[in-house]
Order: sequence, then C-alpha cells, then structure tokens
Amino acid sequence: MIHLILQSLFTALGMFWSILWALILGFAISGVVMAFVPKSKMAAILGKPKPDEIALATFFGSVSSSCSYAAASMGRTLFQKGAHIIPSLAFMIASTNLVLELSLILWIMMGWQFVVAEFLGGMILVAIMSILMMLFAPLADFEKKRKELNQGSEPKGDNKGDGDDDEATSDPKTLAGWRDAARAFVGEWQMIGKDVAIGVIISGFLMTFVPDSFWQSLFLRSGSAPDETLNVWRLIENAFVGPLVSMVSFVCSVGNIPLANVLYHGGIGFGGALSFIYADLLIIPLILIYRKYFGWKLAAWITGIFYLSMALTGIIVDLLFRAFGLVPQSSEIMPVMDMTFFQINYTFWLNMIFIIIAVGLVWLAKTGPKPEEHDCCH
Repeated sequence: MIHLILQSLFTALGMFWSILWALILGFAISGVVMAFVPKSKMAAILGKPKPDEIALATFFGSVSSSCSYAAASMGRTLFQKGAHIIPSLAFMIASTNLVLELSLILWIMMGWQFVVAEFLGGMILVAIMSILMMLFAPLADFEKKRKELNQGSEPKGDNKGDGDDDEATSDPKTLAGWRDAARAFVGEWQMIGKDVAIGVIISGFLMTFVPDSFWQSLFLRSGSAPDETLNVWRLIENAFVGPLVSMVSFVCSVGNIPLANVLYHGGIGFGGALSFIYADLLIIPLILIYRKYFGWKLAAWITGIFYLSMALTGIIVDLLFRAFGLVPQSSEIMPVMDMTFFQINYTFWLNMIFIIIAVGLVWLAKTGPKPEEHDCCH
C-alpha cells in the first residue's frame, strides 16, 4: 500500500512537472490581460446577444483566465456591469476552454487532435449555448436579477476568484503597470494552484488504484465487430456521462486534463472525453456559486443549458472528426503512467526558463508600494 501511494504521488509530481512551463506562460498572459483591460469596458460592448458581441466575448475569454472560479466571478461581473447574460456565459466558456495553457497541456497529454477538437468544440459550444439560451432561458428574469445585483441585494460571492469592484487602470508603459500584471500572475497561481494540485493528485491515485475494468463498466464500449447501433449509443452515452463524471470530480480547468487521459485509456470515447473536458464549469462547487450569484432558478437554467450544450458539442465534434478519420486511438496517446517525466529534454529547459520568469514576476509583485485595496484583477 505504501508503495502504491508513493507511486501515485510520484506520478502526480511528474504530471505537474510536464505542464509547469505551460501553466506559467498561460498565467503570465492572463495576468497581462487582467491588468490592462478594464472589465467595465468589456461589459459596455457586450450588452446585447448579437453574434458579433458573443464572438467578441469569446475572444475576451480566450485571452483571459483559465481558472473556473475566476471565470464565474468575471462572468458575473460583466453581467452586473451591463453585459447580456449570453455574452457573459460565452466569456466564461472561452476563458476555461479556449485559453493558451489548456491547449498546451492538451497537446502534451492528449495529442494534437484533442487541441484542434477543443478549439473547434469551444466555438461550437458557445454557439449551441447561445441558441439554447435564446430559445428556452427566461432572459427577462436574468434582467431582473441584474437590477437586484446593482441595487446591492446580491449575495456575496464565493471567496475564490471574487473581486468584482476592481477596475484595470494599469499603464503598460510604466513599471507600476507591469507590477500590477505580476500581481495578477501571482493571483492566478493562488486561485488555480490548489485545483491543479487536486487534479494531478486525483489522477495519480486513479491511475494507480482504479483498474481499467471500472471505467469499462462506467462507459459503453464498442464491441470487437463493427456495430453502428452500438457505436451510436456509445457516443451518446459517453457524451452525457462525461460531464457527470466531471461534476463530481471537483477538478476544474487545466486540472482535469490528466484525468481525461485516464478516462480515455479507461474506455470513454472521443466525444465523451471532450464533453468531460468542456464540463469544468459544472463542478458542484461552481454550481453552488451560480446559486449564490443568481438564485436557484437561474442557476438551474445555467447548469442545465451548460450540461446539454457540452454533451451535444461532444457528439458533434466526435462525428466531425470521425468523418475525416481524425479520432485518435487510445493506443496513440501515451498513458500518463508510461510517461518519463524527469529527464533532460525540451520540457526540462522550458521549465527552467519559465521558472526564472515566474520568480522574476513574483519578485516584481512583492516589491514596490502595496495596492490600496486589492489586486488589479481578482
């Protein structure tokens, strides 16, 4: 037992080492955006559920934070400051599914096909969510909720990723401005570090302790002979079960990529793995935060439409990739357990470079005058 526990922790440490440079790069870019782009200006041009404004919200999200908690907080802030609920939700989806560090980590752990599928699927996910919200959601109730929020009657948000009153006034031409960006970088680590740690530790223990037979019983699998009916049912079942697994895993954002690797080798299909990755906005703690922000009724609408959109997106992207023969076999993707983590290769040198950059940013964040109230971005 002690040997298995140590093996699990070693695997978790190795996974973290493999993705460290990508995390630092992504958080640094996010810090720059958070420091120099005011939320109120974004909200001012996202006031209607028009395609161009939804696309703009998706772009803003893609260059923003990858932390699911921060995405929920910023989405609520945009909504309260005047953005329509649909662009606000599009921002949340993009900021957890279309960010740079997620793509880099997907490439490292799942292969280029998943990177392309995640990017394409993220845009499809935003489109499906927008259509479902327009057709079915009580948009008038969301507008009433905005008035309540602006009258100061909203419940206080979760302490993770909150900070709704701050405005980005930093000047990129000054040292003080870059100090704010460095503090935003540190804030990203403080918010998402625990989730990344939980994600890789859970994945390490699952790979060591949970046999493949468990995952094979959880997800429908194709038989040895071609059976299109079974494959269709497998695709549907996997795509709808994937987000449920994500919901109870309590792992958000980049932290669920190692677990996606485990699930893919355990038997979940391509579309199911994608819907699992998309569903980092559906973990139970976040659903409770939606309830704090919007009340149970509107939180249920957000959760239900997110769930349906993520499952449908997984199915659509799976069918598209299957049509072009791009669905990777699990045998083509190295299991995390088989990866050689610690060696002198490009990962080692990239980590060395970005660790130096991270140390410099932390030093910059700790020097100079302290901000009067709180960090610039969260």
